[in-house]
Amino acid sequence: MNDALWLLMKMRFRAWFRRFGKNASNVKGALMMAFFALMIGCWFFGLVANRVLNPKHTSGADPIVVQRFGGPGMLAMCILIAVTSGTKPPMLFTPAEIQFLFCGPFTRRQLLTYKLLTQLLMTLPFSLFMSVVFRDIAGSYISAAIGAVLIFSFLQLFGLAVNFTASNFSALAYTRFRRIVLYGILGALVVLGVFVYQRYFTGGDVMQTLKAIEAQPVIHTLLSPLRWYSQVVTARSFGEFWPPALGALAINAGLLALVYVLDAKFLESVSTASEKTYARIERMRRGGSPFHHAAQSRTIRRQVPSFGYWGGIGPIFWRQFVTAQRSQKAFILMTVVMLFSSIGPIIALVSRKKVDEGVPWGMAGTMLMMSLFVHQFLAFDFRSDIDRMEVLKTLPLPAWRIAVGQLLTPVMLISLVQITIVAVLFALLGTIGPLLIIVAAFAIPFNLVLIGLDNFLFLLFPARMVPTTPGDFSHAGRQMILFFGRAIGMLVALMPPLLAGGVLYIATRSLFAAGAAAWLMLVLICWLPIPLIAWAFKRFDVARDTPP
Repeated sequence: MNDALWLLMKMRFRAWFRRFGKNASNVKGALMMAFFALMIGCWFFGLVANRVLNPKHTSGADPIVVQRFGGPGMLAMCILIAVTSGTKPPMLFTPAEIQFLFCGPFTRRQLLTYKLLTQLLMTLPFSLFMSVVFRDIAGSYISAAIGAVLIFSFLQLFGLAVNFTASNFSALAYTRFRRIVLYGILGALVVLGVFVYQRYFTGGDVMQTLKAIEAQPVIHTLLSPLRWYSQVVTARSFGEFWPPALGALAINAGLLALVYVLDAKFLESVSTASEKTYARIERMRRGGSPFHHAAQSRTIRRQVPSFGYWGGIGPIFWRQFVTAQRSQKAFILMTVVMLFSSIGPIIALVSRKKVDEGVPWGMAGTMLMMSLFVHQFLAFDFRSDIDRMEVLKTLPLPAWRIAVGQLLTPVMLISLVQITIVAVLFALLGTIGPLLIIVAAFAIPFNLVLIGLDNFLFLLFPARMVPTTPGDFSHAGRQMILFFGRAIGMLVALMPPLLAGGVLYIATRSLFAAGAAAWLMLVLICWLPIPLIAWAFKRFDVARDTPP
């Protein structure tokens, strides 16, 4: 590789430490990094203390079981990569790398080597972290660390080989080729499933059936190379370690050679794909939501009618609602995915004549908990206006009205998602009619508290929704602080409604009276985040607090 590329890698490594020091130079950054280090330190101290206090602790998993299922697990990952990564770029270059390296005196192979080494170095910290996670199935820490590096390197190289193979075909040819391959795999799986069912499955244990399939000579031989990686992790002596380690290293070397053979057109495909990807990431950083980029460069076919002035609240609400309306496909897709994540249990329950009454309630509760994380993706509020704060501050409106206008869109959307989920489950399974009434009544005030706390904490600790650089510990610390702050805030906000409902239920033994009291208390409390947001908005300094 060219000496200039080695120098560039060295300078990028030093730049990471400079950013680390810059983030720690101010009070907020230092506190966030200290909090992140404290949480990681407590977790790591627990692992070390457990190992020191219990030195005779043996592995919690049988190495034979880990090795047996390690091969099929690696095969499943390979199939997933082959199916999902065909349309993605083989690797990504930053805009600066495209501008300065592609036109520089570097060969295609040198640029490929530079990027492969960069990806390998980025894999090492994660592999070391996973080696600690693998402690219960690993023979030793060293074998776990080396095994993790080999596994993640294999997955990266396999993905590159698949992508380079796809880029060497034209779009039409690859589409037809992929369809033929996928249909062939699907047909083979159907035939294999019928054969297995007829020969092995007799109504007994499913695990015994899987073991019988895996024990077939052909399948066992095909999975043996992939099983080497799990054998490296579970090795307890050097004699057990070096044969599978050499085999896994040989596979990675073969994939690396294949990548170099297939790199003929990767610069042309990577440059265009990288520019589009980083443009999308930049829009996400400005917009604050992965769904905002879907609203770009589209012909507007439907117009949202004006909501009225409402003392200045209406235009702000209308602007955020227009952005959400342009991202409606992604919003609908997210709701459908949440519903289809439980389609299997739903079908199984619908097909049964008698359904346990507690199961639908548990499924609805689980999906409602999932919906609580949706607000991170429906950031149609201050979080999406981080680069427009100077415009909002020049509006001739009181701060509390701006806050209300910013909160209405995400509150309405998340409430709609929650009500839709419970309504669909009620239509399919029944028995959860009371939950549907409760969600319809409590969704809007509850989400107003949730979104209000998020925006209040965001204005106090402003940051991009997408981190500026990988390995930004201050961003990780900020996310932890926001998580704990949100949890404490929600606990404080929900205590009065719960106490009011509980006291009234003890006094009257009426669920309706208790629910009404809790609802009235929540309606009174849900407006409290608005003055807090207004105060945080007024103290927000555009020149000082806007993140880079």
